[in-house]
Amino acid sequence: MFVFVFAVSIALTQFLAYQQYKISKETKRAELTHEAAAAKDRFRNVLFNDIAAANTLAIIYKQYGVPAKFDSVAHQIIQNSRYAEALQITENGIVRNVYPDISYKSTIGANVNADPARKAEEARAANRRDIYFAGPRRLRFGDTGILGKVPIISDNKVIAIATVLTRLPSIKKALMLQGADKSKFVYQLLKTNGKGTSFFLLSDSKPDARNEYIDTDIPEGDWLLRVSYGNGYTISKLPFELSGLGFLFSFIAALLAYRKTQEPYKLNRIIGEKTEQLTKSERYFRTLIETSSDAIVLLDISGQVLYQSPSTEKILGYSLTEIQQMDGLQLIHPDDREEDNNIFYRDVSEPGAIVQRSHRIKHKNGNYIYIEGTYRNLLHDNNIKAIVYSYKDVTEKVLYEQELIESENRFRRAFEDSAIGMGLTSIEEDSMGQWLKVNKSLCEMLGYTEQELLSRTFMQITHPDDLARDLAAQDRILQGESDTYRLEKRYIHKDGSFVWINLNVSIIRGKDKKPIYLVAQIENITDKVESQIKFRNLVENFNVGVYILQNGKLVYVNPRVLEESGYTEQEIINMPFEKFIYKDDLKFVRETIEAREKGLLDTVRYEARIVKKDGQPLWYEIIGSTTVYHGAPALMGTMVNVSERKAVHEELIKSEANLRSIFDTTDVSYLLLDTKYNIIALNQQMRDIYNDNVGITLKEGDDLIGVIVPERREKTREIYDNVLLTKKPSGYEAAFTNNGVNKHFAASVFPIMVEDNVIGICISTIDVTTTKNALEKLKDANENLEKKAKELELSNSELEQFAYIASHDLQEPLRMVSSFMTQLERKYGDVVDDKGRQYIHFAVDGAKRMRQIILDLLEFSRVGRGENDIEAVNFNKLISDILPLYRRQVDEEQAKIVVGHLPTIHTYKTPLRQVFQNIIGNSLKYKMAGKAPVIEISCKENKTHFEFSVKDNGIGIAPEYFDKIFIIFQRLHNKDEYSGTGMGLAITKKIIESLGGKIWVESSEGNGSTFYFTLLKK
Repeated sequence: MFVFVFAVSIALTQFLAYQQYKISKETKRAELTHEAAAAKDRFRNVLFNDIAAANTLAIIYKQYGVPAKFDSVAHQIIQNSRYAEALQITENGIVRNVYPDISYKSTIGANVNADPARKAEEARAANRRDIYFAGPRRLRFGDTGILGKVPIISDNKVIAIATVLTRLPSIKKALMLQGADKSKFVYQLLKTNGKGTSFFLLSDSKPDARNEYIDTDIPEGDWLLRVSYGNGYTISKLPFELSGLGFLFSFIAALLAYRKTQEPYKLNRIIGEKTEQLTKSERYFRTLIETSSDAIVLLDISGQVLYQSPSTEKILGYSLTEIQQMDGLQLIHPDDREEDNNIFYRDVSEPGAIVQRSHRIKHKNGNYIYIEGTYRNLLHDNNIKAIVYSYKDVTEKVLYEQELIESENRFRRAFEDSAIGMGLTSIEEDSMGQWLKVNKSLCEMLGYTEQELLSRTFMQITHPDDLARDLAAQDRILQGESDTYRLEKRYIHKDGSFVWINLNVSIIRGKDKKPIYLVAQIENITDKVESQIKFRNLVENFNVGVYILQNGKLVYVNPRVLEESGYTEQEIINMPFEKFIYKDDLKFVRETIEAREKGLLDTVRYEARIVKKDGQPLWYEIIGSTTVYHGAPALMGTMVNVSERKAVHEELIKSEANLRSIFDTTDVSYLLLDTKYNIIALNQQMRDIYNDNVGITLKEGDDLIGVIVPERREKTREIYDNVLLTKKPSGYEAAFTNNGVNKHFAASVFPIMVEDNVIGICISTIDVTTTKNALEKLKDANENLEKKAKELELSNSELEQFAYIASHDLQEPLRMVSSFMTQLERKYGDVVDDKGRQYIHFAVDGAKRMRQIILDLLEFSRVGRGENDIEAVNFNKLISDILPLYRRQVDEEQAKIVVGHLPTIHTYKTPLRQVFQNIIGNSLKYKMAGKAPVIEISCKENKTHFEFSVKDNGIGIAPEYFDKIFIIFQRLHNKDEYSGTGMGLAITKKIIESLGGKIWVESSEGNGSTFYFTLLKK
């Protein structure tokens, strides 16, 4: 018996020790596995952070090339990244840009392809078409780091590589910060290459080679992350201690068994003790069942309840007696009853079967509740012989899930019908930022179709200046630092325009609390932002000063204030207002500001002096109200410089005094009346007129109509009423006879206006007796003048007739001389020698010139007689009619005539045709030798007239001859040099002046001439 008991005991204790060993080992393994998974997540968080930084740089490069301010962009990306420590761009293996350049500037221009290992790394990234992490490797400036390389692809070609660097100490810090006991676990990064496996320690503790380790794959860099226990951490010694104790216990148990066999009388006591132990165990088991929150029911083969735990009554409300008297199937919801019945009988037919089931069952209160449980067929177990049904109440869970589904439906409806844009974006590594779902409002906002947006990422439609900030905010969400973020940014519309939006982003998590996607609410605030920009521009360009005062200091002023005060923005911002106010006005201004800050005054308007930077005071009218600036109360207003107005006001006071002095001392009589014709003011001269000529003494307050002599009242009132009604001045004359002397007075009546309202009338009266007498004399003189004018008109007519007859009679002898001399040359040309023929030529030429002079004189005498009718003259057409007259001369000289846009004027056509013929002819005649003539004709419009100009590049005119050329018969050149009579410009001047214009020339010798003349518009 001893040997048997010892063998059984030793087997049992050693089995228990072995099980304890396995449990301890599995516990350690599970703990190590959990830490390996957590460490992998922490390590990959570092990589994801680097991926976000590198992808941001890659996106900016792909869309806009290397930024002009690479350092600024890279600095912003690193500032928003937790682990990225350096950024680099390489093109075709050449390092183009690197940041920070203090440490890595020497690498710019380096050829990474010169190093086969680095060349292979960039090729690996290009082949993957995704980021590839190289290293760890020794850096140029010490330390060891990993480098994430992102290929930048355009037209399916790799055009550059964006690289991000993180040093191993930063990775070690990230792992240790969130890890468990720093000395408990050891982290190693394994990199396998052609030379073998390299180990990089990422913790303070060293690994114990005897301890188990877990290797997890890091695909981003072809690494293994090894997690193991550090030195001093081994499997628990408890199993081995239990094994030793087992031997001791077995020996004692065998010894006791031997003694028991020797003492049969003790058997009953032992049985009693065992029975008591069994009873205790049963009580323990029953206590567990009765205190369990889950219901436990035993059913027979027909489904009749044999036993139910107390929790059953708590869940359903039925006692065991009540439920045994009921048909259990009828308690099940009608919709679940058939399926539940089938499951029960299928379970009965399969010994040991276990079936899980959820259904609705009727509570005692009449309501259906949801339960979830397990049927286990133990009918074959002789100790139980029942179907064990354990279940729990899951009503709250089901209702929650239903509410969740309804919430999702509501969200879907709200999503689709939202008036603002909404979208879901991916956070998966291979589709980061991809639109997963967008609503109609977002499509309409950006001009894309739904399919077009779903094929893009939010990065592709984000303004490049806003991208880094957006990605940094998203990274903080993905790192678990927050669940939402909000910012204002710009999207790029399909048509290329910018859309300002208010972006609210939230992270959506699954049941396991892991992020699944981001939801974005996008409000179009373009109008608001543009209004703010317009308002800002308006304020910045306002022609009056604008200020904001907060906590007694100037926190904003617009450029107008800076310009007028002489301060720079840096000098004036945060300046106490007391320094800005003139000392004599400071007390009043301080009291006003304090009252505004206390809410005693809402809006204010006052005048005060401010002090410029140079100490000079300026008067300002200050208008202010309360506002909010950067979230805090502030005072805002405008500052209008009224220094000039103040000076004008002082001048007005002086002017009023001066005018009063003039009013009282002038020779003109003045009288001011209100609209009821009561006297407001009058000067002494007006008093004297009425006193001396009418015998009335006027004083202020009198009714003027009432004191006027009766026969003049109605006429005077009519004049005054008309001035008040029409708001236009009027006048009249009055005559008085005093002591046989006639006196004449002229009165002017003017309305006194304030804006558009008449508030009275002003009457000014002057003595015109002398003027009246002079007019009578002037009338007689005019009658004599008209008589003389008629006589002169008759004389001019006779002179014109005489000039015509004279010119005709003078031309006849000249024609005879010219004709006979021509006949003489023709008939006796072979008899007369060369000298004779020369004399004949001189005689004929002199006769022709004399005839031309007579014709010009006749034309000159006719200028201004108005024989033609006024008509609409199109000057461009007029010039085009003239130019053919000079076609031969233009062709011979290769002249160029440029005519600009000329007006159409109602005037006399024929004389103006002669004006242009004379000037254009002179420009062609007086050309520069060896130089083709260029003539430019143009016109410009002034307020009352048109100014024509004819410019040439001819020989020019000396300034001392500018007046002489317009005098009749005045020539500047010998007739052998240039033909002509010297009458052309004289005729031109007379024509222009007869039409109310004037003519002049601007020129210098050798530089051409420009003739100007004006014509009245009407």
